[in-house]
Amino acid sequence: MSLWFDKPEASAVVMRGDFRQSATVLSRYDEGMRVQWKLSADIPPDATDAADSYPMNAMFRNSLAAYGVQQLEFETDPSGTPTALVGADQVVANMERLLSTSSPDSTASRMLQTVKSNPLTIIDVLAPESMILALGQSSEAFTTDIGREWTVEGNEELKGMLVPTSTVWKLEAADKIRQTATFTAKITYDPVALMQSQRSSIDGMIASFGDRAKQLTETQLAEVRSAEKSRTVTYVNSTRDGSTLEVLENTVASVGGMTVTVAVHVWQEDQPPVLPAPHAWNARTLSGQRVEPLFKNNARPSIDLDQ
Repeated sequence: MSLWFDKPEASAVVMRGDFRQSATVLSRYDEGMRVQWKLSADIPPDATDAADSYPMNAMFRNSLAAYGVQQLEFETDPSGTPTALVGADQVVANMERLLSTSSPDSTASRMLQTVKSNPLTIIDVLAPESMILALGQSSEAFTTDIGREWTVEGNEELKGMLVPTSTVWKLEAADKIRQTATFTAKITYDPVALMQSQRSSIDGMIASFGDRAKQLTETQLAEVRSAEKSRTVTYVNSTRDGSTLEVLENTVASVGGMTVTVAVHVWQEDQPPVLPAPHAWNARTLSGQRVEPLFKNNARPSIDLDQ
């Protein structure tokens, strides 16, 4: 993540996380599946760096505490895209308890309202891997050639708005020995709709500058008032059963003068990764010790979604 405001070379910071999650298909039927994700913020024992090098693990632990869950169970369509969250009312109740015993916080209140209006947001926050994996699946069989491209139109919800997207797919390679196929997906966003979805965030960021906003040049002000986003995803899928063995996603979003680059690398534990690891950005790594823990405010350590 980098901020151009003031000294961009000094403000770049890297936040890392290393997770081991478990996903299980509980049942399968014509319309889709019911799946369960067991979630953990614990740093895997084979992590190579010091524990405080993974601040995203500490942040994820806070998210689990805020939502009051250690697992998610949800319905999906045939591709694995979530369609309904089981136990959403219990998650909302836990968030309301958290807000009732803590100081008023507009961010937390907005989070609660977002969850109430769209419970699937919880999956996007706590199990984003499920959304990435679902994108790499198709509900229909088809034949294609190496090097061929095709485009799929769609949309993505951003800040409560549906932003039209265009995804260019390409079959990059096939490995007969490993029985795998490598696909890429390049996703672009409608610039007008994207700007509309981010307008409130941009206005809030400019307001936070205070008098310093008056010192911005026209070029800087234009950059602050701009919004861009792009995603590139690479999939390694099995040609035996179509399952995704590995996926690498890179997302770049620039809003209000701030650029955030997110890299997600997911692979099955029993399959060594073959895609190159995310780029090691040359920036200061944020320490996990700077993340204040969110203590649970009720006697129950978590909500049992099976009840």
